[in-house]
Amino acid sequence: MTAGVGSDFVGFVSDQPIQILTVTLDFPEPTPDAVIDNLTFGQKRAGNEPPKPLLLTFDGTGRAAAFDSVALTAEPFEVSTPPTRNLAADGRTRVTLLVAGLKLDPASDTPFVTARAVDAQQRTYDLPVESNGGAKNLTWLAQVTVRLPAELSGAGEVAVSVTVRGAESNKVTLRVN
Repeated sequence: MTAGVGSDFVGFVSDQPIQILTVTLDFPEPTPDAVIDNLTFGQKRAGNEPPKPLLLTFDGTGRAAAFDSVALTAEPFEVSTPPTRNLAADGRTRVTLLVAGLKLDPASDTPFVTARAVDAQQRTYDLPVESNGGAKNLTWLAQVTVRLPAELSGAGEVAVSVTVRGAESNKVTLRVN
């Protein structure tokens, strides 16, 4: 698709969900509003379904682009966090998942955002969503922070997905020790 002469069009409209999205950021940040917001709104206009959230992964691995919300470290994650690195009284680890393809408003979307993990034995674990919203200075990126439940201890590789207003994301892999 090309833009007409004199047009400042950036984006496209598709009736197909986004399968793979590779974003390369230069410094300073390019104009991701134009790129991702058009993808999101294009999905909305193409059908009556809400846009499908896209959990980000490391390039070609299927491993979640996620981090410990306090220590800012990547996987593997422990269910319990040492007291020196924990801001919560319950001692549980919070993991932040990075999501593209939609905007999350903490005030109105919180009740409609859920997350779950499935282990190798096909057991399903609800991951309580503790916060969601946009990433600071990156309007095209959202983040969902979940608490790892005690039952997930030692689960190993789990497939994680997020559901927003009934639309389920892709599944990404992360390791829980």
